[in-house]
Amino acid sequence: VQLNSNPFICSECEPHCLTCCKNNKNKCLVCENPFLIDNNMSCTVDCKDGYTPVSGKCAPCEVDNCKSCDSNIKTCEECQAPFLLLTDLLKCLIKCPDGYYAKDGKCVECNNCPTCLDVSGRCTACYEGYFLTTFGTCKTNCVDGQVRVGDNCVNCTVDKCKHCDSPEVEDCFE
Repeated sequence: VQLNSNPFICSECEPHCLTCCKNNKNKCLVCENPFLIDNNMSCTVDCKDGYTPVSGKCAPCEVDNCKSCDSNIKTCEECQAPFLLLTDLLKCLIKCPDGYYAKDGKCVECNNCPTCLDVSGRCTACYEGYFLTTFGTCKTNCVDGQVRVGDNCVNCTVDKCKHCDSPEVEDCFE
C-alpha cells in the first residue's frame, strides 16, 4: 500500500511501510503495526540501542550514553558499556561518585558509609560516630559504659564505669 501527495502517482513503498515519501520510497512515514519507524525512516520491529518506541517511531533517549530507555525518553534503564547508571540523577557515568560502588552496570549506594569497594559494597571508611568492622560494615561507636572488643561494643562489668579497658572490661578508668 502506498500514499503520495499526488493520488494518480503510485509507487511501491518499502516492505511493511504503509505511507512513504513521493520522492523517496525508502523514507517511510507510516509503518504496518507492530513495526516502528527508525531513525533512517525505515520500518523495524525493534529500536536500536539508544532509542525507544514512542508513538510508532523510534525516539532517541535523552540521557547521554544511554543504551535503553522506556517510553519516557528522559529515563535511562541501562547505559552503554563502559558507562554506569546512576539512577538517583538519571545519568550514565564513567565512574561512580563517592558513596556508591559499581555493580551490574549500575552505581549502587554504599550501605551506610561514605566509601566502599566495587562489586562487594564493603565499606572502606565510616561516617563520624561509627567504626569500621572487619566485615566491612559500619557500626555505631560504643557509648559510655561500653568498650569495643573486636567488632562489638561490650558493657563494662564495673558498676557506673564510663570507660574501661579492652579486652579487660573489669578495669575501670573513669
